[in-house]
Amino acid sequence: MITLPSAADKQSNKELLTLEEVAEIFRVPPATVRKWRSNREGPLGFRVGKYVRFRRSQVDKFIADMEERQREVDGL
Repeated sequence: MITLPSAADKQSNKELLTLEEVAEIFRVPPATVRKWRSNREGPLGFRVGKYVRFRRSQVDKFIADMEERQREVDGL
């Protein structure tokens, strides 16, 4: 019997982003995201076999953290 994915399953799959999708979000080359990972500077990612995936929530957190750091530097 074949089971079709539920709406929750589809949403869960959308939550996981590829390295290329993360690069698109930041409008940087994929190599930049790879460098962030190797330097432990970017959003938290994890391996699924040989593939790297990022949770959308971790990408959003990274963006919020970057914004906060910039406000502190700017004295706002």
